[in-house]
Amino acid sequence: MTSAITEEAIRIINAAPSHGPLQPAQYAKALPPRAAALALLLKNEKIAKAAEDYSEADASAGYAQERFKRLGWTAAYSGFLAAFLGGVLLYLGSDPSTQSMRTNLGLLQSILLGVSLFCAFLLFLLKPYREWRVQRGDAEVRRLQIFALMMSDQGTAGENEVPLPCLSL
Repeated sequence: MTSAITEEAIRIINAAPSHGPLQPAQYAKALPPRAAALALLLKNEKIAKAAEDYSEADASAGYAQERFKRLGWTAAYSGFLAAFLGGVLLYLGSDPSTQSMRTNLGLLQSILLGVSLFCAFLLFLLKPYREWRVQRGDAEVRRLQIFALMMSDQGTAGENEVPLPCLSL
């Protein structure tokens, strides 16, 4: 069974903005007067800097993830299409009237295989998956720093305010 203060803290947390980049100052403005202790804490310069660092690291990790996905997708689908064209070429090989079509499809198949191999080679050399995971880990460490800063503050709430420990989580 939760207490009235805990329930109010949950309502306050749920009512706060939860989309877009982490912006403690915007979050603090959205808080009701009963969460003044948390609003004051969120305006702390260290927390604002940590949130900015997290946003930069998060964006960098997102970029690395997109690069990995784009290379992997291109390698996989161009290889699949090249294999499919190989089957079509085998089927068309029995009909001599399709010589120019076979030539064009064979050229397309070669290009697709080249693209697939090139992307697979880039995946091997550049290791974008590893880069993405390292950057994602860095971003999560920065998020934990924000949490540590918030939990280390020993500020107290006023008489008609929800206690800070309930809201810091």
